Amino acid sequence: MHFKLVTIAAAVAGMAAGTAQADIRLSARINDFGYQLTDLRPSDGMAPSLDFGNAGYYIDLNAAEGPYAGFRDNQMKGSSATKIGLLQENLSITRAVSSGRSDAAFGISGALSSHSFEWFVSGNAVTPRGNPVQASLVQLQAISGQPGLYWTMTVAPYTQVTWSGTLTLEAAQTQGKRGARYEEMNLSGGLTLLDENREIIDGLGRFIHIPRGTVDSQHNDYEIDMVFSNHSAAARHLILEGGMSGMGQSFFPVPEPNTVAMMLSGMGILVGVVCRRRRQA
Repeated sequence: MHFKLVTIAAAVAGMAAGTAQADIRLSARINDFGYQLTDLRPSDGMAPSLDFGNAGYYIDLNAAEGPYAGFRDNQMKGSSATKIGLLQENLSITRAVSSGRSDAAFGISGALSSHSFEWFVSGNAVTPRGNPVQASLVQLQAISGQPGLYWTMTVAPYTQVTWSGTLTLEAAQTQGKRGARYEEMNLSGGLTLLDENREIIDGLGRFIHIPRGTVDSQHNDYEIDMVFSNHSAAARHLILEGGMSGMGQSFFPVPEPNTVAMMLSGMGILVGVVCRRRRQA
């Protein structure tokens, strides 16, 4: 994919059951995305037009659980192999992965030309609480997703193209820091319009970060308004790219083995001293 923004991310209907109890949940979504054409020279007898060339999508989703020692050591319980496919009119794609306590999903539906295109990535993660044994075994729940899209297109002479729609970013951490518990997440999404030399013409990019140890919920809607005007007598070639990316994690930092050993030794000495004093008494 030419374009990647950094996100993890709202839940689809199939994931709604776990949403209410999720420690972290996030969603990036583009709704009602489409375009309108304006004839910049009505007297020339040429109709404005926008022709689509190559179009494709990119998906990468992961749902993990395992010891928190950097993501290299996480045991990926659910993972979608990187997938690249052709983006077609009225295409409908849904993909989801799950690790039991965390899940992520991706979806495309609708048609760009009819102003009904929709695209989302979402996820939820829950770390067990109240059970020290379980908490020590399942130290980390994480979700991540990087879906991307691109279109190549040709704009007719004296034609203006206006793209519109809504970008929605939603993220929530419901526990924050409770005892030794932490949550953290990043979420982003956006679109970029490039010319044939890959120079940026217009774009929209937004980002949400909720730091570790914070209880917070954010919901933001951003209006998409991108415009390109071809005032020349020759056709112009454009590239429209979009990206979403997100990562969220919920975990219990578990003490190192030597820390546990020191704690047990200290408790043993303390118990010994107490017992000795009782015998002397």
